[in-house]
Amino acid sequence: MKIKSLHLRDGISQKLYPFDDVTVIVSQHNKAGKTTLLRCILYALGYPIPSMRGMHFERMEFSLSAILGNGSEISLNRNGSVLELLSDGETKRFSLPVDQNALHKIVFGIDGETVLDNLLGTWYLDQDKGWTLLNRGKVIGNIHFTIEDFLRGLTGRPCTQEREKAKAISEEIRKYQHMLKVAEYQVELTESGDAVPHDTPAEEIMKEILRLRNERKPLEVESRRLQKAVKSNDDFCKYINSMQLRVKGPDGITIPVNTETVVDLADMRDLLAAKLENVKFQIAKIDNAIGTLESRQTENNILAQVETSIQRFAEELNHISIDVPAVERILRSLHQQQSVLQETIQKALVQEQSAVKFLTDSIVAYLREFGIDEAFGHDIFTSDLKSLSGTIFHLQVFAFKISYVKLVREKTGCILPLIIDSPHGREVEKDLVDKMIKVLLRDFSDHQIIIATIYDPCLPNQKTIEMINGVVGFETMGSEN
Repeated sequence: MKIKSLHLRDGISQKLYPFDDVTVIVSQHNKAGKTTLLRCILYALGYPIPSMRGMHFERMEFSLSAILGNGSEISLNRNGSVLELLSDGETKRFSLPVDQNALHKIVFGIDGETVLDNLLGTWYLDQDKGWTLLNRGKVIGNIHFTIEDFLRGLTGRPCTQEREKAKAISEEIRKYQHMLKVAEYQVELTESGDAVPHDTPAEEIMKEILRLRNERKPLEVESRRLQKAVKSNDDFCKYINSMQLRVKGPDGITIPVNTETVVDLADMRDLLAAKLENVKFQIAKIDNAIGTLESRQTENNILAQVETSIQRFAEELNHISIDVPAVERILRSLHQQQSVLQETIQKALVQEQSAVKFLTDSIVAYLREFGIDEAFGHDIFTSDLKSLSGTIFHLQVFAFKISYVKLVREKTGCILPLIIDSPHGREVEKDLVDKMIKVLLRDFSDHQIIIATIYDPCLPNQKTIEMINGVVGFETMGSEN
């Protein structure tokens, strides 16, 4: 996929940016709009990118033209959460973020939600988070990348059920761990004497209000269910009438099939309506009781007599009974289940050795070329990043990222663009940046390369976009909303 142009409109201001195979976005100083322009590209592609301070992407209009891997040309027009894709005279409409993967399946020509969920982390290096994202972490905003999910999806071993179950177990573990923390706090309160239980009038009223609200919740659920059933029944009736069907009886007489002739249909409608009215009556009754109690609180000025929030919290907490041994047993069981699932997922990944070997070999080769100890590339699943910093880590991240892109091309045939923000970074000498760019031009000549930098590398046949005062004529500040 190659981006041809991006048109931005913000109120009465608008600007068109054409792109080429190699495009360098430069400026004489920072905060001129380079990073903003890159993020506008991603937003136009349907990603949930946070606006830059002083801008509101959701209020702007974005039109991006691109050429897909199959040679077809598309136009993406995004306004807020609605994106339209135009191709060969046909328009498809997408609602974001719900339809994001359906859109990207067309744009990148890649199947599999697991791959698409992690794809941006391979070809985009953000100036803030991109140069610290090695194999797991945040790409930009709330978009994440994990090497395990990326490889599983790319090799056709997504382990979807196992991952969903592992995610659910992690959430359960988190909740039970919170329960233990509450139990620990209860002990502290008891030992300090801050948890003396007593019920004030306000507490009695609040307890009754909470009881009524809990009683109301299932009624609300039932009300919504019945409303949905009534609507579905009405839609069915309209459908039956619109079909204008007729049936012939044994005596040869034809009978129309409609809401008047279908047996018990009217009774069913009346039954649903009656049930719905009964539920609404119960809800109204509860609401009236809650309103009366809340009025008593105001009239008697009870709330003004309640102790401080911390004291009240301590008293409420004292009423919670937590079986610590039982919680600890449950946690041990959940951790065991989690370990089994993780082992199953890891085994599925190990079975696809070709992808792991391809990625490892590529990373090691690039590290060797950059003059970095190739040992930093042998464990692509490493979690030990504390010992990495400065120039070595910067180049290591770059080697990982471009190797991800090569692997995507090897496994899917998709030629991703490479969008790189601020390759110089901190403590990175110009000659090392030149080495990185040399690798891009040599090994990724079929890929579109877009670089944002304050140092113009003066590449052969590069198209230069100079940013002066923001993407559409006003200055932006380099931080997220």
